Amino acid sequence: MQALIQSLIGAVIGGVFVLVATWLALHGQFKLQQQEWQRRDSERNEDQALHEKKSLKEAERAEADMLRAAALEALTNSIALSVFVDTIGFGPNVIPDLSRSRYEAALPVILKRLSASRVENVVNVYLSGFRFDAVKKARSKNPVGITLVVEQKDLDEARNLSELFLIAFRTLAWDVFSGDERALFERQKIAAERPKNPNP
Repeated sequence: MQALIQSLIGAVIGGVFVLVATWLALHGQFKLQQQEWQRRDSERNEDQALHEKKSLKEAERAEADMLRAAALEALTNSIALSVFVDTIGFGPNVIPDLSRSRYEAALPVILKRLSASRVENVVNVYLSGFRFDAVKKARSKNPVGITLVVEQKDLDEARNLSELFLIAFRTLAWDVFSGDERALFERQKIAAERPKNPNP
């Protein structure tokens, strides 16, 4: 009888050891699995963060490109108006057709990235340019490359508008071109305007 009891006690103790060993093994395996899950979650979060960072950089680069294009468009308008004023009397009096497509494409970015005062400056310049175009086209049947009798007020308006577009260029270019690049573009503007008489 005593032997049977000892045998039963031994079996129980052995079963407990087996259960404890099994629990420890399962607990260790679970901890390893949990660590693996945490590692995968961490990698997934890092990948997502890198993807979001890359997407943000790409969006910022695209916005900067749009501002650069709008800035150069404003500079081109400034040059065209200045050349028109300086070449009156040396050829057909063709008032330039001002470009605004880059400005219109970049307008959401301009509203997003520029301060209120800078946005107002750029928008007012282009509104003045729109009015200038509209008035000149109303006085001519030719929608592009308008040829008409140019009055002094036309020259004064074109000269003033040229300066305004130059200011718009500087406003748009400030954050997206370096100082050296802005200076280079302005030197190129001066060089483009230098010939006063296209028919010497």
